Amino acid sequence: MNTDYVSNHRVSHLQKRTGLGILLALAVLFASPSFGQQDQPGESAKKAPTTKKVRRRLPSHFSALVSQKQREAIYKVQADYAVQLDKLRAQLDALVTERDREIDAVLDAEQLAEVTKKRTDAKKKRAARSSKKSTSKESTEG
Repeated sequence: MNTDYVSNHRVSHLQKRTGLGILLALAVLFASPSFGQQDQPGESAKKAPTTKKVRRRLPSHFSALVSQKQREAIYKVQADYAVQLDKLRAQLDALVTERDREIDAVLDAEQLAEVTKKRTDAKKKRAARSSKKSTSKESTEG
């Protein structure tokens, strides 16, 4: 096995994880309600409610510790951040798509056709496995 490939692959993987970590840290910073602007009195009441139903779920290990009032406060914080996080996820998805497009542009036509075929085959395999899992769940539940 080529050790240069292995070490380069590990470095590349670490670079990706570090890059995503930095991106998420920036996302949290910019998603903070207090970042860059101050709410005027009554301004929070003017904000449009989210149309997407937010799943009300406490963080791990909280359910046995918090009161109902604390639960409601946590749910409110989660709802306040939900829209901003959705926007950031959409930006991240767009960035990944743009990156993948640029990577595909490096390939020649024959290479791109081969990669596209492999991607399609992998997608079909995942779909087949997924349908097998759902079929097996239905047979064990029913």
